[in-house]
Amino acid sequence: MGTRSLIAVQLDGEYKIAQYSQWDGYPDGQGMTCLNFLREEMVEQKFRDQLRKLRMVHTEEELNALQSIYSDVKVIPEFDRDTGADILKIVQDGKTVTGCVVNNIGFAADTVGCEYVWVIDLDQRMFEVDFGFNRIPLNGGDRFYFLRDKVDREGYFPARIFAAWSLNDLPTKEEFLKTFREDDNDAAEK
Repeated sequence: MGTRSLIAVQLDGEYKIAQYSQWDGYPDGQGMTCLNFLREEMVEQKFRDQLRKLRMVHTEEELNALQSIYSDVKVIPEFDRDTGADILKIVQDGKTVTGCVVNNIGFAADTVGCEYVWVIDLDQRMFEVDFGFNRIPLNGGDRFYFLRDKVDREGYFPARIFAAWSLNDLPTKEEFLKTFREDDNDAAEK
């Protein structure tokens, strides 16, 4: 289903991954893929080391140049909207084609498209979900406060935190999904 989301990983005070995902952004889609990675697949030091090797692409010109260099590659997963949270395993395993990822962090402020932001904060050792379609103004302590200028005419603000878990105490699949049983939009406004 076309539920758009963002998968973000923060390390050393900056976003190392900000992967736009076109599909399955909801909790039992991309959210569950993130949780499964954290619970079952992440080798934390290896993941950290690989994240530090990545280069972030910031402009359309850089992206176009890389795509032309790798024009013989049918799909570059780190640039593909269909990759979603699978980017986590691709990066950990050192299997990016280009060694680069696209900086899509601004999508957290897309007030008509971003429904969820799945954040792995390795500095704070937390896994969190932020909701889009947010009508609550952000304050200085909110993760996406730096995007606060991106308020639309309808009164929506950048994504805002809904729930967070310590990497040392991650929920089970059942506990995780139970967090979202209420209507997401109603729950986000509480």
